[in-house]
Amino acid sequence: MTISALTQQKLIPQLHQVAAWAASMDTNLFNRIMESEPETLLKSDVASCDEIDRHRLVEKLLALFDQEKLLDKDTYQYYSKLGHPSLADQVRPYICDKKKGFLVRRVAINIAEACGTTGVLPELLAAALDQGDDPSTRVEAACAVARIGDLDAKAQLKPLAYGRGGSDPDDRLKGWALKAVWPDHMTAEELFEALTPPKSSSLFGSYQYFLFDLPESPEKCLKPPDLRTALNWAAKPETEDQSFDDIKEWIINKGWQHLLEVPDLAMSFAKAALTKLAKHPLIASGTKGKPFSETILQDHTRRRTVLLAALTISESIGKCPTLLAYSKTPLVTTDDLPWLIEQFKKTSDDKQPLWIKLIGLVFDPQKPGHLELLLEAKKRCPLIGKDFAWMNPVEIDSPAGRNMKAQYLKHQRVEKRLEQRHKKPLLQPPPTERVLILLDKFEADDPNAWWRLNLEMTLDPNSRYYEFQRELEPGSWLCLFGKMRTSKCELGLSKPPDNM
Repeated sequence: MTISALTQQKLIPQLHQVAAWAASMDTNLFNRIMESEPETLLKSDVASCDEIDRHRLVEKLLALFDQEKLLDKDTYQYYSKLGHPSLADQVRPYICDKKKGFLVRRVAINIAEACGTTGVLPELLAAALDQGDDPSTRVEAACAVARIGDLDAKAQLKPLAYGRGGSDPDDRLKGWALKAVWPDHMTAEELFEALTPPKSSSLFGSYQYFLFDLPESPEKCLKPPDLRTALNWAAKPETEDQSFDDIKEWIINKGWQHLLEVPDLAMSFAKAALTKLAKHPLIASGTKGKPFSETILQDHTRRRTVLLAALTISESIGKCPTLLAYSKTPLVTTDDLPWLIEQFKKTSDDKQPLWIKLIGLVFDPQKPGHLELLLEAKKRCPLIGKDFAWMNPVEIDSPAGRNMKAQYLKHQRVEKRLEQRHKKPLLQPPPTERVLILLDKFEADDPNAWWRLNLEMTLDPNSRYYEFQRELEPGSWLCLFGKMRTSKCELGLSKPPDNM
């Protein structure tokens, strides 16, 4: 099983697994391997060995890592087998000694974490919070506290969640601290205060994973009273970073779900929705089972509640009221015209112009009942009559009447020309013949045939005229390939393939 390597006996690499299995049943072999290649024993059933053997193995491994004779690649998965009563005393010196190398300190921390050795929590906390310690060692220590620490220990990492723990160039300390303190030691207000755009866009570390996992963890879900805070955060410009997209989607869907349960939640939801619509066509994508565009159209009560709140944010609506009607997740639709007219009657004078704009956006003369509703509203509300003056009757012989007649006649002429254009006969010769003719000309050294060929290839069999900016038609390509097949046959170059 061994080969000679200088003065030492080494296991054949292909037999490491076999040696580890055999060592589990043979004490002498176990001891021999511990002296030469103790890392191999990690793959054995070392957990069934007595405490003394596990103590010796940890001691041997730490010594070799300290001398940098071993690397900890793929070893973490085996560390949980090394637990024994005095493990804390073994790893503590390595965790505390800042003069030790990063590798052996990382291994000591990882062994303590994998074995759930809470006896070194004070040392792990000290290392994580020590701004003068090695940054990577601090991250390993914070990770261990987040995973095996009790509530009191985890709470002490809270300053790191706000970036108040010294250098943290890739947010890894921040990520482990957030995992440790949310939601047990952090309110929703504190959580969203701590969330900042990641410093590194190329690293998916502990902070990026926390942002990714937040919407996916039911135990970390926001409670309904926290949704106001969350939606107000989502409405801030600094949350435009794409790393927050999933969190904002989650917040908006939760906000919609609890919209009618939480007082004043509609206002916060409206702010977040308008902020999103200012740069995106959708307020939210929706859940896996149902798109938000469908959800918002079916729930008139929630949608109109949000619209009422949105109309109080006059500076946002005044700039672009079309956001409310013409996005892919509209807050107002053509079905809302009767409701809009009733709301207009109830509203104060300073808000009436906004309601009239919305009425104009959703009014559809083709929709049954719309014309009658608006005509009736014009009679009762002078302001609506003023904005919809184009609906007033006009005398035919008045200047306005003559102008409208001229516009109508112009429109009729355009319509007639279009109708005649569509009645034109199909192009002759047909497009396929045109392509073949120009191919022959091009082969006859006529360079002008090339650009004309591209033009002809925009035609389809039913074309009556050229339509520019069209893609080349498949039929023309088939004709072109057919010509190529024929040319090859005539030249005797090859038999044309059947699928050409």
